[in-house]
Amino acid sequence: MGGSVAAIEAHYLQDEIDAAAYEFRARSRTRRQIVVGVNRFIESEPTRADVFPIDEQQQQDQIARVRQLKVSRDNDAVRAALDDLGAAARGSANVLYPMKTALARLATLGEVADVLRDEFGVYQAG
Repeated sequence: MGGSVAAIEAHYLQDEIDAAAYEFRARSRTRRQIVVGVNRFIESEPTRADVFPIDEQQQQDQIARVRQLKVSRDNDAVRAALDDLGAAARGSANVLYPMKTALARLATLGEVADVLRDEFGVYQAG
């Protein structure tokens, strides 16, 4: 296919993942693949589990920390680094170096992800 970039651009990798997921679902529906709690050993009455309960105070504390970070950092440097990341994503440059720079300048993961989403979009299955 000409390498991993060509495979990604041709959607080969995502197609392989989709095909494997389809096969898994088909095997589990016909019980050729046992999935505990889905098609075998199913509880008669559903139970709700709070696996990751969110502490409201922790959430508010994190919001305050991010707000403080955005006030105290060099926002011009962050914006320049995010612009460089966007330019790399639009072209053929490696995005890891400008991403590393943006993060070192205290860009948030959300800000970095927003730049990449703006350039690449969000995957929508088939």
